[in-house]
Amino acid sequence: MRNSMEYHTMTLAEAAAIAEWEYPEDYALYNEPDFSRLSPQQLTHYLSFCLQGQLIGFVNLLEESDAIFFGIGVHPQACSQGLGTAITREAIAIAKQRWPKKSLYLEVRTWNRRAIRCYEKAGFTMTKTFQMTTHLGPGSFYRMELKQK
Repeated sequence: MRNSMEYHTMTLAEAAAIAEWEYPEDYALYNEPDFSRLSPQQLTHYLSFCLQGQLIGFVNLLEESDAIFFGIGVHPQACSQGLGTAITREAIAIAKQRWPKKSLYLEVRTWNRRAIRCYEKAGFTMTKTFQMTTHLGPGSFYRMELKQK
């Protein structure tokens, strides 16, 4: 699967397409209509992942002073097929190449077991639980980290 997966810097057209994605039930929280409003500068932090020419997901790799923030989105119809884990592992390899001395971290809502399993399979471990309000609303989150080797 990994060999046929390709990635590149996200385009404005892809950001607009992602803004149209609709997740079911509890995951509807991740329907992001403002995603298409990312600036060209913000898009430089995002990579689009395609499988056989189809956009299946994206990652955000944002360099901070002491770590790299990792975020991911998988097309609603591509969820629960192992693609999130494959994308996460590829993003880890990219981050290790770009920032070999910095660890990666992410923040995930505590109820999102599907995402947590994906991150654990890729090597992330939980380091703390906290409350936070994002543009998607308030929630309880886990911080998960991956130490660079």
